[in-house]
Amino acid sequence: MTLPWRLDEASARHELPHPIAVLCDRLRTHDDASRLSAVLVLAEGVARYLALILLADAAARATSPTILSRYATARGFGSALGTIQHFANASRGAPDRLLPELDALIGSPWWLALDRFKSLRNDISHARVNLSAEAATLLRRHDDDLRTLIDGCAFLVRYPLGILRAVRTGGDGRASGRWQACRGPTPRGGLVDLHDAGGIPSDQLLLVDTARARVLTVAPFLCLLDDDFYWLDLPSSEDRTRTPYRSPVPGVPARDSLPTGLYDPRGANPDGLPLAQWLGDRDAWPRYTDLSLRPSVIAQVIASSQATRLDVGASSPAPVASIHPVSAPPPVAAPRSARRPLALGLVVTAALVFGGALAFTAVRSRSTPAVEPLSPRLDAWLQNWYGHVLAQQSEHAPFLNSFYAPSVRFVGSRETLRNADWISNYWHTLLVPVGSSFVVDWSESRWRHEALDPDMPGQVACRMVPGASGDVLLVRLRATGIEPHRATRTPDLPCDRLDGFYLLRLREVTGRGLVICHESWAIADGICAAGSCPQAPICRSR
Repeated sequence: MTLPWRLDEASARHELPHPIAVLCDRLRTHDDASRLSAVLVLAEGVARYLALILLADAAARATSPTILSRYATARGFGSALGTIQHFANASRGAPDRLLPELDALIGSPWWLALDRFKSLRNDISHARVNLSAEAATLLRRHDDDLRTLIDGCAFLVRYPLGILRAVRTGGDGRASGRWQACRGPTPRGGLVDLHDAGGIPSDQLLLVDTARARVLTVAPFLCLLDDDFYWLDLPSSEDRTRTPYRSPVPGVPARDSLPTGLYDPRGANPDGLPLAQWLGDRDAWPRYTDLSLRPSVIAQVIASSQATRLDVGASSPAPVASIHPVSAPPPVAAPRSARRPLALGLVVTAALVFGGALAFTAVRSRSTPAVEPLSPRLDAWLQNWYGHVLAQQSEHAPFLNSFYAPSVRFVGSRETLRNADWISNYWHTLLVPVGSSFVVDWSESRWRHEALDPDMPGQVACRMVPGASGDVLLVRLRATGIEPHRATRTPDLPCDRLDGFYLLRLREVTGRGLVICHESWAIADGICAAGSCPQAPICRSR
């Protein structure tokens, strides 16, 4: 079978959940023996991670303690593969099962690659292979297996890891907090403000099932302890002088503060629980929580763990796990310039949403352009842009090139046109400070056609877009943007809060789809709106 995903090493280092991404990061070595060792550790790590996730799922379904004990105490590469196969088969056909993608993967080239890596690891460990002498040959022989292994892990992008921190309840009774994604080479990803976090368990590692809008607590199998990631290694050990947890990266010493039993996320047992006690205490087992939140809030959690654009074709949607087009270079693979501070003009910060890019062909109106609600496909494109903007706070942020024209009339830049790299740095500088936010009310956002006008200043960059055809699409996003101490950097805008309409002008480009050519706050019903910043100098002459 041909797998429907495409994921290369560079993308995997930044897109996948941390325990897999950090092992992909170790592949970056020019020494053949070290790289082969890293490949085998990655293969076993993928198997171990999936096995532990399925054990957490089984515990949340109240699987019998006997079954849990049998598989939780199994160790080694082969045992992990057996655990995956057992629980994947046991849940096959269940309407609410976790990781249904495994149905297509078990028995596929991806599964066979894992099995071959297991056999190779065994041969090396039993001295049947001379690692130093044969590493180069073995790497060439298993190059396709490595590509297949990484490629097949792309579906894990749909199941981000993270932790909700600093939960507080406001005067309106709503809980809010900060979602920290556990993605990429470091487990401590960028923080995202969630303004309606009710129902999400806090201060413990969560796996988000995006398809079913639920989260799974994964302790004690996977844990974020002392801000470092650990997974369960020796659950049945009777030696209470050592911890049963270890880092996915071999050789990383365990902290002395780690529990010597199974981690108890309730905090009732700081030293952890013996396996037998944990098996009898179902309150300590993983559990599912349905996310009874607005779709936009759930999307904030998803997009904070998404860095690379998901491509959805205009005619037939690609699998939701697609990472980038097969023919296009991976957005995070190329080197990018170092982050640099920017002199900010008008300020806006963005939250995010998970969606797909599209090749959007609008039906033009030859009469007065109608103002319409966002269509589903345009909404998906905009929300995908929205998520990529938020991701700029990360040092491993995705490129924005696919969303922007080569030259853009941008927020606060007056007559100077900007490119996607400058815009990326703008958002990065803007999103990092604590307290900044940008919230879009999609229900009040609208769009309409706008004829090309040679005298309209807002269209100056839109008239220059190479390969563009048709009218301009004017999108008006109803937004609220907050930047503490905005006036210290932007004297012409002496307000921390802007509340009104945020404008995007887009053109359709052959072979690319939509691109943004103008982006700024509206003046009359944006900056100068009541409740926004009517005292700004630009509003005095209106």
